[in-house]
Amino acid sequence: MKIACFSASPIMKYGLMPGFEKNGEETKIFPMACMGDEMVTLELDGQVTRVPYTEQDKINSYIDKCIARYGPDYVILEGYQGELALGISMACEKYGCGFIYWSIEDPVGFARTLPIAKMADIVFTTALECIREYRNQGIQAHLLMFGCNPEFHRSGVYRPECDLDFAVQASWYNFASRIEGFNILLKPLLGLGHKYRIWGYNWDSDPQAHAFLGDNEDHFAGILPNEKLPDLCASARIILGFQCDSSSITQTSMRNYEVLSCGGFYLCQYTKASAYIFREGTHLELARDKEEAVSKVLFYLAHDQERIRVARLGQEYVHRRHSYEVRVSEDVLPYIERRV
Repeated sequence: MKIACFSASPIMKYGLMPGFEKNGEETKIFPMACMGDEMVTLELDGQVTRVPYTEQDKINSYIDKCIARYGPDYVILEGYQGELALGISMACEKYGCGFIYWSIEDPVGFARTLPIAKMADIVFTTALECIREYRNQGIQAHLLMFGCNPEFHRSGVYRPECDLDFAVQASWYNFASRIEGFNILLKPLLGLGHKYRIWGYNWDSDPQAHAFLGDNEDHFAGILPNEKLPDLCASARIILGFQCDSSSITQTSMRNYEVLSCGGFYLCQYTKASAYIFREGTHLELARDKEEAVSKVLFYLAHDQERIRVARLGQEYVHRRHSYEVRVSEDVLPYIERRV
């Protein structure tokens, strides 16, 4: 079976698509879209052009040509990429391919991404609770949570520049749960004299993020490529984690799996999903309030062996139970009609 996608996002490039390959399926990535990029890359016959997202006709034409030449059985799209969805939907209908949509922003992005889900032949969601919501819209959806790729999300190399007490690789988003997490977990640590760095989108452009950091803006270090996450986890003693939703029992940040898979010690805000999927104090640590956040940071910075133990058990757990190879085998392939 041939699976294609039009996204250069790390979750597809290093996550789900290799999961298909591990299950014996052929994959092809046409790397058009990438987070934070205002232009779309069109590459065909060795020629590369860049066009704005607003030039929908050119995007649709490119998608049509790629699908016509590659002849996939399925094309998969993740997240909110409305500028790609229409072209994919039209080309899949034209050439008899199946259109798979993975709604990775549920439940907070459900209303925003519902129009894309309505175009698709098969829908997957990271939030169990949204399956009923899709059913109410006449859409049959299935659960597909985030995961890890142990070959990419692996133990990294110590880097002196990342030798930190704690690190943040998380973008600033104005979701209520995310802001709550920043206030519970990050805010009380900013002025305690620890070595730390913050990486992610929007910290330098959002007024709320500016106000939040205050005099600590010099700790913002820009964007950390996903390829450097393994080395960050091998160098920083604690990786802090933040969630965009606290209502679901299955929707977490993808960092829950990726940091653990890289062997990092992960401390994140308490949510139902993080407590349901992972064992607190065994696979990772959770903080419910500011006092608990500070207490756990101080404890694990002072107890290296305990921190190493939790990181090791967390890595073993996600490698065994939550790899994308397992996700595809158990959660995707059973619902896909083989069109070969």
